[in-house]
Amino acid sequence: MRKRFRFAVEGLLVAIIAIAGCNDSPQLANVSGMVTLDGKPLEQGTMIFEVQGARVSYASIADGKIVDAYTYEKEDGVSVGEARVAIVSQVEIEGSATPAKQGTPDEPGETEGMAEYRSLIPRKYSSVETSGLTATIEAGKLNALSFELTSDDGGETNRD
Repeated sequence: MRKRFRFAVEGLLVAIIAIAGCNDSPQLANVSGMVTLDGKPLEQGTMIFEVQGARVSYASIADGKIVDAYTYEKEDGVSVGEARVAIVSQVEIEGSATPAKQGTPDEPGETEGMAEYRSLIPRKYSSVETSGLTATIEAGKLNALSFELTSDDGGETNRD
């Protein structure tokens, strides 16, 4: 009887430790702020936040404002830590995509062809390896970020 009780208690302790150890969800924090190019708000774009050992996080840029930051689901925040940051901002080159062709019951249609894009910012900013941009993301607070990009950093801003 005593042996059975001991095994039950040990089993319960193992279960408690296992459950406590399962709470390894990554820390996320909210971000806000501005992204400018040559002193003017960047019209649109996507930000990539890379923290070593954490899942990559993203945020949108709308009229210069950093919005909709997420890691797993919409607006859940970005990974906490020292982040390397990249920014991608592109627009479709008008007329570069082939138009879609409407199908008929006898003949399937064609989807729209791949469009070409033009970067609105220098290419160097589009990779965490080359952007030189960083951010310290702290848990438990709204992290206000500011990125001031310049056109003369990194050369051409044409197609990617």
